[in-house]
Amino acid sequence: MTPEAVVSRLQVLAATVTGINTAPDALPDQLALFPAAVSYLESFEEDAGMVGSDNVIYTAVTELHVARKDLPRDYAVLDGMAALFVTAVRNDSRSNTAGTLGIIASAIGNASGTLAASSWDTQPTLAWTIRVPFKIQQ
Repeated sequence: MTPEAVVSRLQVLAATVTGINTAPDALPDQLALFPAAVSYLESFEEDAGMVGSDNVIYTAVTELHVARKDLPRDYAVLDGMAALFVTAVRNDSRSNTAGTLGIIASAIGNASGTLAASSWDTQPTLAWTIRVPFKIQQ
């Protein structure tokens, strides 16, 4: 399996979060519809382990954006989205159905996230940035 397959699956899961209006298949230059979800690979670390069983630990990021116009309203829109997304990731990672994280990755670590002012292109946003570590055994 590939790390890109994990990123694609995270986008599928983000699209199921109540309130997300768009979760494009690829990173867009601009976002026209909010709330929006975007996922990408952020980092990797080789874990050589035992000879002949190399592992790579990746971190994927999913950002949940709302256009920044009115902070109390923007915050209310995002309220609960991160928890719904993390629950979807956790449930999917426990599944043994084809195409789920439980099949794509050999392990999914604990997700972490931050809520902060952000932007996409020139659009100011308020966003959850959620990091999901995962392992792919080679």
